Amino acid sequence: SILLTGGYINKSLTSNCYLILVNKNQRTDQFEVNVMPYGKMKSGRERHNIIFLEDRNSVLVCSGFFNNGSEITNLDSGEWTNLGQMNEVRGNATIAYVNNRYVYVIGGYKVQEGRNLPGIYHGNCEFFDLNDQNPYEDSDPNKNENIPKMRGKNKGLEKGEDNLDLSKIPL
Repeated sequence: SILLTGGYINKSLTSNCYLILVNKNQRTDQFEVNVMPYGKMKSGRERHNIIFLEDRNSVLVCSGFFNNGSEITNLDSGEWTNLGQMNEVRGNATIAYVNNRYVYVIGGYKVQEGRNLPGIYHGNCEFFDLNDQNPYEDSDPNKNENIPKMRGKNKGLEKGEDNLDLSKIPL
């Protein structure tokens, strides 16, 4: 299965999602492809970061070129839940899932306002602790949501450092 999320359609950000299922037909020995609409994300995204959390059967998406929000979906539900705002916009970042608990968003690119300004490549990271069950301020208290908080305000590089110091972030 493949989950496609967001992108640009007709020069507009989209929150559309599609689940692509590929199965081999045992009788014909041919592959069959089914494309099914999946629940829309809360925010439109493009060049965002996405990771499959296998042990949770969930997908987490965050940031992109034009927002710093994050959200998660359990693939059985088809619904997205906001996880709150990241500290920085991080398009095209590296994302990793460690110890079935932490999601690290490392590096990435921040577009600058104005056409002639160069963007910024981040030399640090932020992380989610998925075992932290304190709800975000923007979660709906009537739904009794327990969702993880974004942690780690730009952990990693300090001014003048050349390498990401992993001793500064939990593993």
